[in-house]
Amino acid sequence: MKSSGIFSWISRRSYSQKFLAIGLLFALALTGFYPMVRDQLLRREQYGVKELQGTLYLRPFSRLLEDVTTYHLLGVQAAHGQDVTEQLRQHETAVETSLAEVNEWHALYAESLLLEDELANIEASWVALQSAVQEGDTENFEAPYNQLNDQLLQLISRVGDTSSLVLDPDLDTYYLMDAVLLKLPELQGLLNQVADYTFHADIENEISDTARLELVVLNNQIQTILDELQKGMETSWQNDDTGEMRPRTEAPLQALNEQMETYLAVLDEQIISADPIAPQSDLYALKNAVDEQMIAYYDSTSAALEFGINNRIELYGN
Repeated sequence: MKSSGIFSWISRRSYSQKFLAIGLLFALALTGFYPMVRDQLLRREQYGVKELQGTLYLRPFSRLLEDVTTYHLLGVQAAHGQDVTEQLRQHETAVETSLAEVNEWHALYAESLLLEDELANIEASWVALQSAVQEGDTENFEAPYNQLNDQLLQLISRVGDTSSLVLDPDLDTYYLMDAVLLKLPELQGLLNQVADYTFHADIENEISDTARLELVVLNNQIQTILDELQKGMETSWQNDDTGEMRPRTEAPLQALNEQMETYLAVLDEQIISADPIAPQSDLYALKNAVDEQMIAYYDSTSAALEFGINNRIELYGN
């Protein structure tokens, strides 16, 4: 039947029949439109709201990972007779502050992100590490520290999965996600291994050939990640329609590269290529500067990711 015939047919009906016929036509139109609306709402939830929750939940973890490792290494120093009481107290407070912030986000988003007892287990491992450091028994340091570090990384990975961050669909935000969820935790892990070798070499006043080789390998791995971060950021900037990503992330990344280059050069001069080794205070100051700059870059990249996800939420809402 032609459309003109349909309207002619409707015009000959009673008011109640006309109302029913028009309602049916409207319902048919909505039925065809519903899958599009549903898909849009699902995308907004999965690649908007959930990703935003994951981004906010993970923000304290960069500093938390760093402070836990520094606390552990300071404990090793204290057990070998070095006076680092004040530094231990400072980093203990910093860990407690970061855990309190994580608990705030956990209360808001744990159910949505399908989290269970992961945070409670982390807090229990933190208490175990504190006890080991306070007892000063270096043989008991490694187990609680390794367990705590592994649990933190596992929770980061878990939130990346349940928030759909790891599946981010847009190039501008994908490489921001890649930095905060994957690259920077890996980079922190490599730097923590470097710090561990350095601390023990300093305490023992020597370093084995095997440890020197490990430091060379770690140096190369660190440079590889920095190169990948740079390439990823450039892809993000090129695909950013807002023009906001480069101003938010370029300077902190450049500063991180510069700090890292200086630190690794001094590490090579004082530890890797030195015979005998000659670690100086500037080596540890440079490591601390790298840590702070990496956290600054993490925070700026996480904030840029939050900005991009909020744009996507607004787009899907419209």
